[in-house]
Amino acid sequence: VLARGTRPDTLVVIPGGDPTMSGSAEPGPLFPGAATIAQAAGVVRTAGQTPARIVVAPGPYTGPRLGPGWSPVDIAGGNIAPVQAWMLDAGRLDPVDEYSPRTPEPTLAAGRALARELGVDPEQVSVSEEPVETTEEFGRVSSAPLTERVRSMLVHSDNVLAETICREVALDRNPDQAAGFSAGTAAVVDTLAERGLDMSGVRLDDCSGMSAGNRISAAALTDVLRTAAAPDATREMRDLLDALPIAAGSGTLVDRFNGPSAAGAGWVRAKTGTLRETSALAGTVTSADGRTM
Repeated sequence: VLARGTRPDTLVVIPGGDPTMSGSAEPGPLFPGAATIAQAAGVVRTAGQTPARIVVAPGPYTGPRLGPGWSPVDIAGGNIAPVQAWMLDAGRLDPVDEYSPRTPEPTLAAGRALARELGVDPEQVSVSEEPVETTEEFGRVSSAPLTERVRSMLVHSDNVLAETICREVALDRNPDQAAGFSAGTAAVVDTLAERGLDMSGVRLDDCSGMSAGNRISAAALTDVLRTAAAPDATREMRDLLDALPIAAGSGTLVDRFNGPSAAGAGWVRAKTGTLRETSALAGTVTSADGRTM
């Protein structure tokens, strides 16, 4: 949301929880259909506004910006960014490189990018920890549909996008309550349990899998896939299977299933999970007799 502050020359940005907005004029290759910083600036110009300063409100997120056990070195390593309700290119410094280092201050960086687009001094951008009063809404820009963002999350194994989608589930369940790591993980577990999946023994400290305290059984992962592939699955649930990377073809599987495992190329669709001393793969494969397993 883009709005006027209590001072007429102040533009207030109220984030909704989208980390995929492009810092370029067009959506980047990692997040098809994303909104752009140019679109946001266009809303302000269409409203006939020439702000002198920009204030970014906190949006619907609360609590720590780094998950339990996350290491700040992973920001420069490209695995994470502080989870804030507005980012450009999920905090990447290079929007076309999925392994790019990320910024330690993604919301401030987004605000300064909008300032440059509008001809505002970037030093006149601030990020507020408290809600910001506004007097008039100029307009809004929206992210790509959830299905597209889930696809980007799975194909590129984007930890930041996983955390924000997790919080989106929490906010959908409790729209009036700001969401943090604990609310997001609880919402995911509760939603799956309500679908009839056995979540006993599942522990989530975050939704991306970066926290070493997470515990998820192979049975739980299989049940999610089985539910999405069931005859009574909804179209949205089946989209989950279609969004999985393809062996030797896309995403984190692009360089897997070669050599002795080359027979799986093109037939396996799965999501990787890799931490120190731990590697997981959950997905589907079509057997020689045409059965999907």
